[in-house]
Amino acid sequence: MYGPIYWRKRKIVIKTEALDNWLAYYAFFKFVYYLYLLNGHSKKLISKNEMNTNFEEEDYAVVLS
Repeated sequence: MYGPIYWRKRKIVIKTEALDNWLAYYAFFKFVYYLYLLNGHSKKLISKNEMNTNFEEEDYAVVLS
C-alpha cells in the first residue's frame, strides 16, 4: 500500500505516488490561483482608470517567475 519510507531528521517521511501527485496538484492550483488573483487585480485597476489595458503575456511571465 505504501511506497518507500525514508528517515529524515528523526521523522518518518512516506513517499508514495499519491503524495507526489498531490504535490503536483497543489503546485498547479497555486499557479492558477495566482493567475486568478492577477486578473482580478487588473480589472480593479482598469475600473479605476489606473491602467488602460489588460496585462500581456510578458507581464504574467514576470509576475509568475
